[in-house]
Amino acid sequence: MLEAEPDVKICFHEALVANYIKNEKDQFLTREIVPESREYFDINDLFRYEWFMATASVVFRNSEDLVLPPFFLNVPSGDICLYYLILERGGKIKMLKDVMSVYRRYRASFSNSLKFQFEHKSKVEMYEALNKFYHYKFDEGFKERISAQYKILADCFYNTGEMQKARKYLVKAWQSNFPAIEKDSLTLYLKTFARQFTRQH
Repeated sequence: MLEAEPDVKICFHEALVANYIKNEKDQFLTREIVPESREYFDINDLFRYEWFMATASVVFRNSEDLVLPPFFLNVPSGDICLYYLILERGGKIKMLKDVMSVYRRYRASFSNSLKFQFEHKSKVEMYEALNKFYHYKFDEGFKERISAQYKILADCFYNTGEMQKARKYLVKAWQSNFPAIEKDSLTLYLKTFARQFTRQH
């Protein structure tokens, strides 16, 4: 596949998501994340969807000019980081429709909450490092991804009732990239914080 299409840098196939969560049906990973049926993707889709390729399904072209920066050794999501590094100079991602692997999904437990926080805080550091490494060539895209990580953290703390932390990360998300914050989510947070402030005073 890669030999037949020189402009394709990454190739992957569809994967079945096997849900080990009660009352949730099995799904197809890429079709669950990407709403439209597509065969080709590019770096802009990494900014838009972040993760839509099952890692076990990916093969990529080993280019001589591919540089792995020092921070790559410490990133939490080496696969995602690698895709950005491969596509920085252009090229396409091609999807094969055949389902040839399985991705297993389990419900996150409370004991994994600290791991969850660490993962998303580390992703912020990864995107900041990538942005700097590329001299802010993709500044808008990386800021959107950073904002999304802060929004996920805000949601996490909001759902556990830790409103001060939720507010902290919502503000960070806002500061990183305002358009990434959905209007409905922002309104809900502001109303909740207003009620909490009223009760305390």
